[in-house]
Amino acid sequence: MNNCNQNDKIQFLEKIPIFRGLSYEQLTAIASVAFFKNYKEDEIIIKENVPSTFLYIICSGKVKIVKASKTGKTKILGFLTSGDFFGEISLLTIYNPSATVQCKEETQVLILGREDFLNLIKTNFDITRKILEEISTRLYHADIEIVDLSFESITHRFVNTLILLGQRTPEVDKNQMIINIPLTHKELAEIIGTRREFITKFISNLKKEGLIEILKDRRILLKDIKGLRNLIE
Repeated sequence: MNNCNQNDKIQFLEKIPIFRGLSYEQLTAIASVAFFKNYKEDEIIIKENVPSTFLYIICSGKVKIVKASKTGKTKILGFLTSGDFFGEISLLTIYNPSATVQCKEETQVLILGREDFLNLIKTNFDITRKILEEISTRLYHADIEIVDLSFESITHRFVNTLILLGQRTPEVDKNQMIINIPLTHKELAEIIGTRREFITKFISNLKKEGLIEILKDRRILLKDIKGLRNLIE
């Protein structure tokens, strides 16, 4: 993809959600200033508190958003996959990135510089609207997580996290979903803020009850959404 010509870039941009509906001329303008970059598994794209002047759009692969405490503990804030974007906060505000973005696997991103990004949103309201919608959605989920951390049990937080992650992909059927992001027990513990031992024990219990299944590639099949919801309602 790094060696692709202008037409290849434009065809690729058409598939990115925030660029859908743009004219050929608009896509051509973006393609002329954007560039692709490949990152390896575990490589850091954005580092917490280090200035960043780029918007990143994921072409392929997956990344995780990680926040570190002063004592070295980490909290996973979320995951992003193909078509998602990040880095916009540093371009729209005076603040440095508040979290680290690290690749979960080999990842390719489309990169747009600050001035090109600002010019783009000034002249294309549809892109501005889509970016605001995504930011608002992330704030909504952050509010839910704050409530969970403040008032709900670890069990509630864990089950709710499984369901929210499953909602990012199409349902297998009306009562089943697959979490398409391979997750370790350590990562699940870092998402909800608990010990890995709890995750291991609770996953074992959910498997015995027939509520979930761990697939060979570490993806999680939620076999009974209604049964999982009953645990927290």
